[in-house]
Amino acid sequence: MYFIVRYNWSDKLTNKCSVGFFKSLKNAIKFVTFYLPYDNERNTVAIIKQDEGVKDYSRPSEVFEWSETYEVYIPVEDEDTRRFVVTTY
Repeated sequence: MYFIVRYNWSDKLTNKCSVGFFKSLKNAIKFVTFYLPYDNERNTVAIIKQDEGVKDYSRPSEVFEWSETYEVYIPVEDEDTRRFVVTTY
């Protein structure tokens, strides 16, 4: 399962909120890109793969940030630190 998690990057990953989950990464990316509305309190969206069983942490499969120009979430650069941060949820 792929979980969509919103969080505030500037506050060191605080104020996390799960938005939903999908069976495929493609469907999760489509939802974030086209349907997820902007949240003033959380500036970053991560898609995290979570397998069955207990797992405390995971690296995000994809990370998005809000684009003021296009008014949608866009993927961050491959070298962005947010892609390498282990997210506990």
